[in-house]
Amino acid sequence: MTWELYPATTMFSTYAEEWDRLNAQLYDSHPLFDSRFVGPLLDCFGSGNEKLCICRVNGVIEGALILLPSGAGRWASFSPSQAQISAILVADASLLKELLKTLPGIVWVIEFFRIDPRYSPDFSRLKLETKISSHSYTIKIDSGVSFAGYWNQRSKNLKANIRRYLNRARKAGCVSAFSEITALTEIKVGVYRYGDLESAGWKGAAGTAISRENSQGAFYAEVLDRFALTNQAAVCELFIGERLAASRLVISNRQMAVVLKTTYDESLAGFAPGRLLLYRMLERHLVHQPEKDIEFYTNATPEQIAWSTSGCYVQNIQIFRSKFIAAAFVFLKEITELLRSKVRTP
Repeated sequence: MTWELYPATTMFSTYAEEWDRLNAQLYDSHPLFDSRFVGPLLDCFGSGNEKLCICRVNGVIEGALILLPSGAGRWASFSPSQAQISAILVADASLLKELLKTLPGIVWVIEFFRIDPRYSPDFSRLKLETKISSHSYTIKIDSGVSFAGYWNQRSKNLKANIRRYLNRARKAGCVSAFSEITALTEIKVGVYRYGDLESAGWKGAAGTAISRENSQGAFYAEVLDRFALTNQAAVCELFIGERLAASRLVISNRQMAVVLKTTYDESLAGFAPGRLLLYRMLERHLVHQPEKDIEFYTNATPEQIAWSTSGCYVQNIQIFRSKFIAAAFVFLKEITELLRSKVRTP
């Protein structure tokens, strides 16, 4: 068994087919691990320091992941904020022990950020010191239920709120209409319209919105364009009257749909357009694609959890060369946090 390291930004496309084979074999072609997502992620947000790590066993590629140096003796998963979870495409976590020895220099720790334990190797098989912490609690809506059955199981409070928002729109003389863009010829227009809506709100003022001119806009337009080639992308929109009130970007495979981004018109907040869009989207999804789970990959609030049928904790996982290194790492982290707290205290 050997690990090989390649510049990820230039070599990922060479190994994209093998990457997708592993994703299909291990995780049923998870959309967020798909090369159509990871490739644009590297193109738009890679620094050039990322390494594509390829594991061969008897000449056959049995593992793949992307790491980058994050400090002296430290490496981390390639996890820009647009990657809601990170891919570790290995069936056996014990293969990672040899990776520690293969990375350049003396490596003390590898840190994997935003790992979904449902779609990752079993780290209990790794004979190294491992630290696991919770990053966020994500939610999903499980497949196999009708919309009526799903909605009947929601809380009285949630159902009453949605009725109130729908009635508020009707009383204002505004009809709320749902639209879903899936055509390859229209999908980028939908992404840019999403960006225009997001840019008009607080994210635009903060400089974090998707726009036609920035790397975020280029990334999401490219991802949805690639998935639209196989009819696995959608821009879901809600109109209140003639105005675009809310929008969601979605990619999917045969088993799940993943919500990438959501935005809404803040001037229409009284109609709760984000919630109404979710209601209409689920109404359509559970009729036309009831076989697919819906994954949100967000740090869910209690209000968002009320919409879910299940969830799990997304994790950060650190693997250390030795128990001594792990103990020293934790000690230094605690000292650093203590010093920072003293600096912040007036």
